Amino acid sequence: MVRPGARGRKNWLFLGSDKGGTAAAILYSVMAGAKANQVEPFAYLCNALQLLTRNSNPTISDLLPDVWLVSHPEVQRSWSR
Repeated sequence: MVRPGARGRKNWLFLGSDKGGTAAAILYSVMAGAKANQVEPFAYLCNALQLLTRNSNPTISDLLPDVWLVSHPEVQRSWSR
């Protein structure tokens, strides 16, 4: 089994700039948080971005994966990886 850190190690060397590295770190953190809470990452990210662009002042605590999953139970992951 190849761990995600080992798989992307060489890819992370070429993010383009420090800002690119920061953006990648934020994205990986969001996806890891979704996976840790058994939320389908793509569905979570798409919906969270839609909510952020629609609302001028969204409550960030409502966008946390565990809170978000309560209102979207259909996207709960049934596998562990």
